[in-house]
Amino acid sequence: MSVARARARSHLLARRDGEGPASVARRLLATQAQAFGPARWALGARSDTTTMAEVNGLFDRGVLVRTWTMRGTLHIVSAADARLMLTVTADKQRHLAEPVMRRDGMDAEVVSRALRALEEAIGDQGPLDRKRAMEAMDAVGLKTEGGRGYHLIRAAALAGLVVWGPISGTQQSLVLADQWMPQTAQVERDEAIVRILVRYLELRSPATVRDFAWWLGITLTEARRALAAAGDAVARSDAGADYLALADAVDSADHAEPRTTAALLPAFDDYLLGYQDRSPVLGDRHKGLVMGTANGVFQPIIVLDGVVAGTWRPEASAAGLRVILSPFAPLSSRAARRLAREAARYARFLGTPLLEVAWGDATSIA
Repeated sequence: MSVARARARSHLLARRDGEGPASVARRLLATQAQAFGPARWALGARSDTTTMAEVNGLFDRGVLVRTWTMRGTLHIVSAADARLMLTVTADKQRHLAEPVMRRDGMDAEVVSRALRALEEAIGDQGPLDRKRAMEAMDAVGLKTEGGRGYHLIRAAALAGLVVWGPISGTQQSLVLADQWMPQTAQVERDEAIVRILVRYLELRSPATVRDFAWWLGITLTEARRALAAAGDAVARSDAGADYLALADAVDSADHAEPRTTAALLPAFDDYLLGYQDRSPVLGDRHKGLVMGTANGVFQPIIVLDGVVAGTWRPEASAAGLRVILSPFAPLSSRAARRLAREAARYARFLGTPLLEVAWGDATSIA
């Protein structure tokens, strides 16, 4: 089986999750979410049926949270998994932030004051939106302008004090992690990496050990040690000698060539961002159209039968939604119909009418 088709199946593009976005978030483990709107569609795109309102409700109820799980970037994660992720990644993220923290005078004493200010303010006022969180730190004499407040909130999250939780309007509010998330048994770091490896392969196989090390932000030595410790839970994929998958999936009777797939995935989706090597699903000639080399922006992608086949963009207005599709090559009428259905799914997710599916200037339908 090709890597692209196998990944389409693993990523729930061939058979979407009927249990809904909470199950998808658990299976993704950590969903890149610096851009919050697209990240919520990453859950919706893999769910059989769901809406943005349903996803928002999961944050309001404490099922999902958003925090800095790895690579210095916000991710959506199940509340039950946040501590597991931070066990592995928090120290490295603090290390990566040290130059900025030192440059702007945010030493250990400043961070400690910020943590106390946030903890007391949330205790007194309840969940804090970004503005009130900044005000709480300003009130104790901390400087929050120029991005300093953002870095102090991140330091509080990496310390396990706060997470972004309930949604108010278009923003999330900070809550105390110990009050918002379930308590879980502490796991040693090496064991946590093994558990995360198995979870990573549940939705991202086939993948290499280098892909996993890059995604989690650990050394290749640590990743290989985790692979050895995982034992029979992980097997070599039939997609190629270097590729890994869960042993149960390799042995499954459902391991046949997957059905045709079509998906409109959001910017920064893990279909690309979950791997160091993206070449199995994205050709070199189109990388610049999807992964901006200058600004590091990943565009929303069209995926057909596992392969990244173009980009797309939504245009929302008070009247409804237009979806503009820009495939890399002319499409068959069948493929065009499949993508139009995906555009309709996205409109339903947003709870808005689909006004039009438009095509890029260079596109033709065979």
